[in-house]
Amino acid sequence: MKPNETFMSKQQHPSYQTFLWSFSKLFVVLWMHITSYKVNAFIISPLSKNPVNFSLSSSHVISAAKSSAVSSSSSSARSSSSSSWDSNLNLNSKKEQISKSNDNVYHSEVPLVFIPGMKGTHLTDPAKKANSPRAWLSFGNLINFPPRSDDFEDRNLALPLTYSVVNDDESLNDEKLVQDRGRLRPDGIVNSIIEVKKPRYSSSKLSFSIKNDDVNDDQNKYFGLFPFYGQAVKLITDSNLSGRPNTACFEYDWRRSLDELSMEFEEFCEAKFPGQPVQVVAHSMGGIIAFGSMRRKPEKYAPGAVFVGVPFGTGIQYFQDLHRGYYTELNRCRQFLPPAQMSMSSHWSFFPLDKEEAGNSFVDVSDENYTAFVPDKSAIGSPGKEFQSAVKGKIIDMDFYNQKDWEDIMCGVFDPMWNIDEKTKNLYRNHMKIQLQKGKEWREVVYRPKDADEDLPPLVVCQSDKVPTINQILRRRKDKTSVNNGENPWEYDYVSGRSVPGDGRLDFDKSFPPTGTDYKAIRLGDVKHAKQMCHDSSGGSLDRIWKETSKQIEQYENRIREENEEAQNTALANSGISQVRRLRW
Repeated sequence: MKPNETFMSKQQHPSYQTFLWSFSKLFVVLWMHITSYKVNAFIISPLSKNPVNFSLSSSHVISAAKSSAVSSSSSSARSSSSSSWDSNLNLNSKKEQISKSNDNVYHSEVPLVFIPGMKGTHLTDPAKKANSPRAWLSFGNLINFPPRSDDFEDRNLALPLTYSVVNDDESLNDEKLVQDRGRLRPDGIVNSIIEVKKPRYSSSKLSFSIKNDDVNDDQNKYFGLFPFYGQAVKLITDSNLSGRPNTACFEYDWRRSLDELSMEFEEFCEAKFPGQPVQVVAHSMGGIIAFGSMRRKPEKYAPGAVFVGVPFGTGIQYFQDLHRGYYTELNRCRQFLPPAQMSMSSHWSFFPLDKEEAGNSFVDVSDENYTAFVPDKSAIGSPGKEFQSAVKGKIIDMDFYNQKDWEDIMCGVFDPMWNIDEKTKNLYRNHMKIQLQKGKEWREVVYRPKDADEDLPPLVVCQSDKVPTINQILRRRKDKTSVNNGENPWEYDYVSGRSVPGDGRLDFDKSFPPTGTDYKAIRLGDVKHAKQMCHDSSGGSLDRIWKETSKQIEQYENRIREENEEAQNTALANSGISQVRRLRW
């Protein structure tokens, strides 16, 4: 016999698997208790086959998934297993789930496609073993445990800085540069921020199996905490809850450029539902991708779209991600440091096109004797509690679509602290030049004012309007000692500048389509960006969003019905006139 047929490693042993699972649960519970969070979730009881509802109460209500990690029917086995057990619906039974959602149910055969935002799709390396952790999102990678170096391959989310020449047509006349994709591929929608994989093995004493009718075997593989898109995916894809039997979720590599992703979304919709118009529900960056497809082929999306928290306008907020990095709310994640962030391509169109758009969102306060300056504190996922006025300072003259301007202020990879060699810097320079140009063209074409003869699908635009959202970054010069030591002479304050109504990540007044576009606006109040696609009972707005989705498709079907009746009446009238003429003849 082969060794692996006669010997079970420690990692494979049922007791070891059970220990890991129990330790993971204990760690999460202790962490939530220590950090004064409150969570309502379902835990698998080791002595029962049914979920047991439990609650940890403390002084703060959890604001799960606050990050913009904010953020399809794949054929791979790993993708199909990505659906997490929906442990965070906060409903006691399947009957209550259906009863709660049936208030907003409108039954329709019209296809519906959901597209999540940035960081809303898992990424994995297909070459890795099926049971290996995903690169994004896994609990170990999220908290950097066990600690690894920043270039550790299994956790590295950077895209290659290399490009290939691709021909758009058979004539070979339309060549363009396309960024190489690297090793990672989309691997299912992120249902929960923490998805702990349950052990494969069970014993007579410790059972982790579930026998609920509405939970399939793939979903049993994960235990989820902190809902992200899981509640929306369950509602949309379960026809008992949604009344929509024809649905699909578009999973995508959110690191890549918007023009490529928009074309892929268009191809996905046509492949899933050939020749049929589809309705779209999109969150955050997913709305930008879908809107680009709608401007090319509005007839494909004739039923309409419901956009939630979509950054149609420009802003300065993403500067912080590129220069400081993003460590998530646990302040431990090492996957979004500047070298990785600046290798990605989807965010370069977020910035102001010119001085008028930028306004005073980026100011230098070195000469203002500004004493309230708070250097290098992240504002991502931690919106202020009060609205703040703009801080007076000298407007920084920066062309955000010029690579040299980023280098001149030593932003991100050009900061000496990263100690990047000149050869690699040249790769970044070339990459940024390509993507900044593409980002600018995308904004100028897709976000142009609506043409007078352009016919866009009906749009419902939902956005929060009561969360203080910082949209001004402050800069000041460091002391001379730091400058003399060869450090970056600038430091930044991301928390003290002006804050305006929004969702904590995006301004309310910059969340609407281009000038001339017709849409219905829905205010979501004080719901934060990453919670918008969660049920109201979980602190989100999904119930209201779904109500608008149902209204939109009902109006579409009524409109089609009326048009068909009118066409039939016209045909009958024409037929009657023809018959009279024949009789006269």
